[in-house]
Amino acid sequence: MQAHVLRHGLTEYKQGIVDLGEANDLTPEGIAVVRATAGDLAQHVLRNRGKAVKIRSSRYGRTLYTAKIASEELSRSGVEIPEGIVEDSRLNEVENFEWDLFYPLVSGGKIFYDGGELEIDSAVTNPERLIIPLYFRQDRHLHLPERARRLLPPSVIARIESFEPYQSTLKRFRAVLADLNGPETHLLVGHEGYTGEFVKAFSGRSDTYLDRGKYFTLERLNGAWAPVSAQGGAIQVRQTV
Repeated sequence: MQAHVLRHGLTEYKQGIVDLGEANDLTPEGIAVVRATAGDLAQHVLRNRGKAVKIRSSRYGRTLYTAKIASEELSRSGVEIPEGIVEDSRLNEVENFEWDLFYPLVSGGKIFYDGGELEIDSAVTNPERLIIPLYFRQDRHLHLPERARRLLPPSVIARIESFEPYQSTLKRFRAVLADLNGPETHLLVGHEGYTGEFVKAFSGRSDTYLDRGKYFTLERLNGAWAPVSAQGGAIQVRQTV
């Protein structure tokens, strides 16, 4: 059994959790990339003598719209979608995550809070100069150095500490994998946050991540899910913090 893990396309981040019919949160470039990816995926499925794909998606606008486009392209290529798009909240984004707050902790820059702003020195919040994937997967934002905690306003620390831990997101994703069954191929449409362990296992590198609008493939081998392939260009290397 195979499961293809597709990250949402380029987005404007204008929608959170929405109804399927309202989902439209991709840029024109994001739409084009997802269409091309779905065409590639359709050929992969058909080459492996697959006839049907079951689609599960995060409930965010950017993921549901990605799933809709993928479903259209797969159907156009002759792949059956027997259950339509099944919404699964376990595939949702990292809870309470704020990119505009997280990124400055890793790389420095301004954060905004309570009507004010503060310039973050990453030498304080990220003294080991970890790149983004490692900082996130090690939950370093949840274990800030004492010096950083003294400098950050309490309201900012509270927001940071509300971010869902990485292992929690990974547990959610693994629960979805555990539920997959049947002879059909599966397509899981979601976010980059919980894919890190699988991307690392496939690439052999800890500085890699899944690009937007691209997919990699998992296969259940001896009862465990393992990455077996990736779309060309799907696995990217994070060069700097």
